[in-house]
Amino acid sequence: KVPETFKAPQIDTSVTNLKVQLCFVLDYTGSMKTQIAQAKDSVSKIIEAMKKVKVVSLPNAAIDVEMAAVAYFDWDTETRKLGRPVVSVFGGSEVKEEHSDTLTPDKFRQLGGVWTKDTKALEKWIDQGLGHGGKVPEELTGALLAAASLKWNADEKLMVVITDAPCHGKD
Repeated sequence: KVPETFKAPQIDTSVTNLKVQLCFVLDYTGSMKTQIAQAKDSVSKIIEAMKKVKVVSLPNAAIDVEMAAVAYFDWDTETRKLGRPVVSVFGGSEVKEEHSDTLTPDKFRQLGGVWTKDTKALEKWIDQGLGHGGKVPEELTGALLAAASLKWNADEKLMVVITDAPCHGKD
């Protein structure tokens, strides 16, 4: 017997389009050169593979994929000298100011950003310069706030974080 608290979802098998949003959150510190190149080279392949997915419970549905990306860096003077932001959003804006008590979570939530189906535009954006990188924890928290604040409205929502270091607040 199925417990009273469990309700099996009703599936509309006549659905012909399944909208999916995929956001890449990328660590742009100096140590990530190889991973960023791999991410850039993989965007088109990932999208094409996702479009070929067949959902068993939705046999008539085609996958419609939109993408976005958020880049984040270290809070270090060398990255600032390179002119790199702390957090940057594809089709949105960026945070370049130094870390201080006046920098609130709302600054990261207000960066905007757009979803795109244009893999070439996203690949070009991903191909931006790296920051310095180093011993300082990176601004993953701000990047996640920016990504969570995108206008998510798809049937399925995915976020992929590519990093090699802990965020601020980790001892």
